[in-house]
Amino acid sequence: GVGAPTLVSHAAGRRDRARAVRVFNQAIVLSCLSGLAFLGLGLAGRQAFAASMSADEDTTRQAVQYLTWMVPAMALQFPLVAMSAVL
Repeated sequence: GVGAPTLVSHAAGRRDRARAVRVFNQAIVLSCLSGLAFLGLGLAGRQAFAASMSADEDTTRQAVQYLTWMVPAMALQFPLVAMSAVL
């Protein structure tokens, strides 16, 4: 969200379209990989995390259900933020 926009703007200022496109693509790929890593870790650890933060079994079950939907939505934010920052 910080480095890629700077590199793209420098390349655009030099009229180096190929470099700007390459930096943009690298930022998107890295953000997608980060999002996938977050998704895997988040889904794998949601039960343990919910159990450690909950007072009882019912709260744990509801927290796991919430995280089952929230973690994928949060993982999609990685490429969205990178794309909006670079554009």
